[in-house]
Formats: sequence, structure tokens, C-alpha cells
Amino acid sequence: MIRLRKLTSGLLTGLLILSIAGCSSDTKVISKDSGAETSAASAVDNNNAAATTEGGEAAGEASVRYVFNYKGTEIFADQDANAIVQKIDETPSYFEEPSCAADGMSKYYTYSDFEIITYPDGDNDLIGCISLSTDNVATAEGIDLSKAKADVIAVYGDGYTEVPGGIAYTDGTTILTFFFDTDENISSIRYTSTIM
Repeated sequence: MIRLRKLTSGLLTGLLILSIAGCSSDTKVISKDSGAETSAASAVDNNNAAATTEGGEAAGEASVRYVFNYKGTEIFADQDANAIVQKIDETPSYFEEPSCAADGMSKYYTYSDFEIITYPDGDNDLIGCISLSTDNVATAEGIDLSKAKADVIAVYGDGYTEVPGGIAYTDGTTILTFFFDTDENISSIRYTSTIM
């Protein structure tokens, strides 16, 4: 029953991601640190140490804090998607559509436990979103779909922004969002580029 509920929540979250990928509006929030109005993409920083990355820097940043590690491959927002897709030892389901974030195509690589959505940047495809869809994978900090909202806050702290259906932490070029079901159990985890 729990697996079915999580699968249903994951599918609904996936549909939500598909409907807004590359097309989200710039939501205004009040920063908890300074009281200044900022975009949701830069609103939250809970002051934990930054993680260094493998495979290069993202969008001019020296480090990226929120990194998804899949079988030794670090995957993060604004990274070259082609290099990552070649490293993953699983054949994904593939879909593409015109991007509403930039000229070109957004590409969807759906694996058994997660999905990567890209956005075009000139001749490159960069990672715009990574969505974790099962409890077989977790964030680098150990949070997976078997956890609850209280577990997320215990690990990441209270420096988050409320978003529809969840909470979001932002650092550098990445927004890490946890979506919850009505019992406050995690239904989906999503890493999103602040460009998206």
C-alpha cells in the first residue's frame, strides 16, 4: 500500500515537473536572513558547508552544494548532461520537447529511480532538474522517499522556503525541494537549477 501511494505521488509529482520544467515563474519571497525581497531561486541558505564536485564547475560556481550521487557519479544542476548520461549504466526512457526556457529542445531521461531533465544552452544540454522517484536512491545527506518532513528538517535545518506541497532549500545554483504527501511523508525529491 505504501509503495502504491509513493508510486502515485511520484507520478503526480512527475506530471507537475513536466508541466513546469523550464516554464516556472520567478516567485518572490522574503529572505529569512535579511528581510529583503529576492527570487525563490536565491531565497534560502541554511549555511552548511559546500560540497566540491566531480566533473567540473557548474555555471561559474567553484562548488555546488546539493549533489545527487548515483553509483559514484555526481550529478548536479547546470552540469553537461551528455557526459552524465553516458556515465550512467542504465538505458533510460527518452523524450524531448521544445524548451520554453531557451531556444532548442528540453530532453527527459527517465531511469528506474530518477529522472534528468535538460535545458539547451547553445550547443550544449545542461541539467535543469533531477527528480528522485523511489527510495532506492537518496540525497548525499541520506534523505530518501522513506523519510518524513521532520527527518528533512533535522538534516537540512529550518532555513527553507515553503513551496506548494513541500519545502525548498537553495544554495549556489541549485534548489533542493522535498514534496510531501498529506501525512508529511516525502513523495518526491527534486534538484532544480536556479535558471529553471
